[in-house]
Amino acid sequence: MVEVPNGPLKKVEARGSKVEEIAQDLGSYVFGQEKALQVIARRIALIEARLQSPNGPLGAIFELGPTGVGKTEISRAIAARWFDDPDSPRVKVINGSEFSEQHDIKKFTGSPQGYVGHEEESVISHDWLHAKSPKGMQVSIIVVDEVDKMHPDIPNKIFLPILDKATLSARKGKDGFQPLDFTNTLFIFTSNLGSEEMLKASGTPLGFSSGNTQGANKDLESIGMREFKKAFRPEFINRLTDVTVFDRLENGSGIYEKIFDKLMAQKNADMRGALGARSPKIVIDPELRAKVISRIDVAYGARYLNREIDKNIMLAFAEIIHSYHVTGATLHAGLDQEGEVGFYCSKTLRPKASTEKPPPSQETSA
Repeated sequence: MVEVPNGPLKKVEARGSKVEEIAQDLGSYVFGQEKALQVIARRIALIEARLQSPNGPLGAIFELGPTGVGKTEISRAIAARWFDDPDSPRVKVINGSEFSEQHDIKKFTGSPQGYVGHEEESVISHDWLHAKSPKGMQVSIIVVDEVDKMHPDIPNKIFLPILDKATLSARKGKDGFQPLDFTNTLFIFTSNLGSEEMLKASGTPLGFSSGNTQGANKDLESIGMREFKKAFRPEFINRLTDVTVFDRLENGSGIYEKIFDKLMAQKNADMRGALGARSPKIVIDPELRAKVISRIDVAYGARYLNREIDKNIMLAFAEIIHSYHVTGATLHAGLDQEGEVGFYCSKTLRPKASTEKPPPSQETSA
């Protein structure tokens, strides 16, 4: 029997908004997706307060939207928050297009004794699933990328029971079939469903928007949800904890500039990781940044930007590394008088031996 207090009850107010704090945290990795980040942040807030359902996995988030808008990047943002490492081994990405045949179900469960591949484990191995992170957390994130490209039996026969009871019987090598426990796993499903139809309807490229952005994104959400409900059975949909639609990236909003700066910061960090504290550093001139962004094939959204940076900036920088000793140098990348990429440094770089001209006394005539 509940004991009712005699005195008046006092309202208990939360000190700040945890959801907003998480959304800002995720927003340092994914730009221009405030609506989707709110949905995901609410789920993360429940998980971190340990208020998720005790019978299923930590959560099952389904993300719809065009290519190159940040759907898979969300997992890196969550991993950075939980494991202090956006590329943590506690994140597993499963490519849906690699499981398009009905027999691919066996890649999740394994084969019975005597059948071909009966000693092989599930693509989600017992050792990986039940391992702990460096912080001692037995938590994992599984991203099922482009789940709509899987054979339809896989969402229904594999993920439906996992989302229902957080368990799946799968082969563990010679030990036979053992249960996989997903109670400490967050699932993220991604899909581009409806994007092609939206492209035809709007006449604008996937992942990129101009003009009436708000109306276009509402159309995208409507088309995406309609195709989503066509593609998956109600039993699967009902076991998802959250469904959200990512917006197309708005032209001229500054989003691509933010993504560019983050990518270059990551490339400088990668150089430090590979070469140590005395690694070179690249500083990008705004005019060069604008020129690279203008070359993006907008049909592929922001994902294309990394390839353009490699092609237009990093390849030219590789030539500098092959030609000069650049240890500890800060090089400014900009546009030269011909409008091509050029590198500038405040100190004189020492050429590498293979690029130096031999002294006149050593030159030979033909």
